[in-house]
Amino acid sequence: GGHRVPFFLHWPKGGMNNLKKIDTLCHAVDIAPTLLDLIGAPRPQGYKFDGLSLRSVLENPKSADWAERILVTDSQRVRDPIKWKQSSVMSQGWRLINGKELYNIETDPGQEQDISGKHPEKVAKMRAFYDAWWAELEPTFARTTELHIGHHDHPVVSLTSHDWIQEAY
Repeated sequence: GGHRVPFFLHWPKGGMNNLKKIDTLCHAVDIAPTLLDLIGAPRPQGYKFDGLSLRSVLENPKSADWAERILVTDSQRVRDPIKWKQSSVMSQGWRLINGKELYNIETDPGQEQDISGKHPEKVAKMRAFYDAWWAELEPTFARTTELHIGHHDHPVVSLTSHDWIQEAY
């Protein structure tokens, strides 16, 4: 996935039928909490969402709730990931790539000029966020998803390339 992928939401009965450009950092993990919030459905008990509801931003694109959000993407797709490899730490207007390269995507959307040396405080803040994210997830790396084949409720099981555990590139 990219760092600046458009997302479209059209819901005329919910009052979302006018075209708006909202330049707020969000992620696919925000979709389920947003939809539940928009339709007024309760969140499942005992389930923690990684994402946030976009409702406040959809209603007010300048919502202050989102100003300092930081997200991490990691695309290693291996059983034993390596810290900082193929990673991006994203905040509004900034991208830290592989823990080293910092880009201001508002002035450099093509991410061509590494400005990490000019903004060490931004790099430190984004690295600290990633370190906390990594520490939370690292204990789960050994877990794999079990695929149960042959259950009577699901007579057909489709496996995709994303179900494959790849050890090296």
